[in-house]
Amino acid sequence: MRKTVSFCLLVCVFALSTGCKDTFNYEYRSTSVPLEQPPAQEELPFERADNISDLKQRIIDFIREGRELGEIRLYNYQGNINRDVSRVCQQIMREEPIGAYLVDYMSPKYTALAGYTALRLTITYRSGRSQEDIRKVNNVRELTDEIDAALRSFQSSLVVEVGYLPSDTDLTALTRDLYYREPARAVGLTAVSVALYPPDIDFKAGNGFARIAEFTITYPAASDEMRTRAEAAEAALQALITDLPADLTPPYAALWLYDALCASVSYDEEGAQALFNGEQTEDDLYSALVEGRAVTSGYALAYRRLCDLSGIQCRIVRGWRGNTEFIWNVIQLDGDWYHVAAAGDAASGAHDWFLKTDEEMRAQARWNTDSTPRCESAQYTYDMLIQSPEEEPAIAR
Repeated sequence: MRKTVSFCLLVCVFALSTGCKDTFNYEYRSTSVPLEQPPAQEELPFERADNISDLKQRIIDFIREGRELGEIRLYNYQGNINRDVSRVCQQIMREEPIGAYLVDYMSPKYTALAGYTALRLTITYRSGRSQEDIRKVNNVRELTDEIDAALRSFQSSLVVEVGYLPSDTDLTALTRDLYYREPARAVGLTAVSVALYPPDIDFKAGNGFARIAEFTITYPAASDEMRTRAEAAEAALQALITDLPADLTPPYAALWLYDALCASVSYDEEGAQALFNGEQTEDDLYSALVEGRAVTSGYALAYRRLCDLSGIQCRIVRGWRGNTEFIWNVIQLDGDWYHVAAAGDAASGAHDWFLKTDEEMRAQARWNTDSTPRCESAQYTYDMLIQSPEEEPAIAR
């Protein structure tokens, strides 16, 4: 008994000398802490896919919904899941408009379970882009309406998903054509750039010509100031046309407006030199009518708007004189069309560019004849108008 007590005392002394607290803690940890379990996965709503087509559509649906994490359950899947998922993700990012525009990268993770494989897909999107910003249209005609609305409100960016876009469509040219089609809002357009998603690649596989087009439109001022410029230009137009005699027939009204415009707007030599050098310059309705200077665009826009207010059919023609862009008008008188280029006469005070035929105009400029009415009539000329005693002459310059 004494030996037993002595042994117990020795054990206690040893325990105290070596740290009794640590000894008992070790025993507690070894007997009380449960085995570590893997964390449970977050429960997600899932979609089902039975083949590669289903798989691709489910991923595209996730992107359109803006989901960053989605689960797809693959039941009785016939094929190599790893290979097919990799291929589909690459196709979506390279060939599908929504994937090419929105997605930065996708990360798949697989879990094999009884009866199916769970695919968890993490989708990372490009910064600053959202599905909510994309307008959807079916064809070029509907796209044209969207661009036109953006120009009307001086909107600097536009993203449109087009169901069918012919490969030869020049969206930059289309935007500029729409700008010139509505002179009342043509008070400055510095630059237009369009990015396509996916870019122009070979689509023989059958994906057609679906695209997302991202427009960046640069104006010389903020949208509020652009609206102010449009209002100022319209006020100047109304003031200019106030003195137009009410009893002039269309040919004489056209001449009166031509002379009034050339008398009010000076030819911008510095701007012309800048354009010749391939540089940007302000040459629009505002610079012509409010600032009193123009090169070619300002004259053509102003004359078109004056004719609109006077009931004369008038269009804008965009062509070239040498290697420099040259812009002028064609007007309709008694069913026939005539070339009118105020910029050509502004500096000289002559009428060498007024009521010209195609043949006469070709000596000075070239243009797309397919999109411009033919001007073949010589019924009206400047010489004929000023020699006629039956009408009031145009204003003197």
